[in-house]
Amino acid sequence: SAADPTSPPTQAMVCGMAGMGKTVTVLEFLRQAEVIHRMSGRNVVHARITGMSSAAARAALVQLGRGLSTHIGIAPDEEDEAVILTHRSTFLTLPATLWAILVDDVADAEVWADVVGILPAQGAGLVVGTARGSADRWASHASVVVELERLS
Repeated sequence: SAADPTSPPTQAMVCGMAGMGKTVTVLEFLRQAEVIHRMSGRNVVHARITGMSSAAARAALVQLGRGLSTHIGIAPDEEDEAVILTHRSTFLTLPATLWAILVDDVADAEVWADVVGILPAQGAGLVVGTARGSADRWASHASVVVELERLS
């Protein structure tokens, strides 16, 4: 579960047609959760990255690590991406840390697998993707799949 630092992070996919509000819906959910969790005194890390390619997602996760440099124990000008990603993952698995990453516009299952593979295998975390397509397309790639439907 997303609150248990010893469990795998929850993987969720919100899918549907273009323009349905997938990203806005997820961002609002994360915004409200962030307010609640910040009051708990825990470290809270929320980020939105692109899922258009594995390289772009990796670059965004490295940039997230650089932004957390003080918290994760690296120099702000650290260049070694492996060091940044390792320290970021260690920080995200701390019992005092809650995290949620929105992977927006996931291009395909390979990109999703690459992003999930870069994130910690355990920790109080949530990785949420948004993608076009049906729930059937994503059912085997995430533990929770929600397909938004047109209101009318």
